[in-house]
Amino acid sequence: MATEVVIGICELLNQNKHIDIIRYTIKACTYISMNYDFIRDSKFSLDILKSMMTLLDKMKNRNDQFNIILTIKNILKGDKTNKSYFLDNGGTSKFIDIILESNDL
Repeated sequence: MATEVVIGICELLNQNKHIDIIRYTIKACTYISMNYDFIRDSKFSLDILKSMMTLLDKMKNRNDQFNIILTIKNILKGDKTNKSYFLDNGGTSKFIDIILESNDL
């Protein structure tokens, strides 16, 4: 995967006026994050992780949050830099807040 592709994905994830573009890009990221070559190289996956962490606060739709969490979970299986970024930027507390706010059993 080229750096230009990751930059393009991040730009799509920042389309504030076009929620459907963000939604479809999030869903595409769930598939991209299943590629081990992608997640093992933080040069690519860290930028997507940063965008997903930001969107976790903004996207309140349950399906969107599920796809964001799935993408983050997959990315955390990769490089240690990804794990460090997640922990250093409150990822654990964000996940706990989502769990506590949920009405699921």
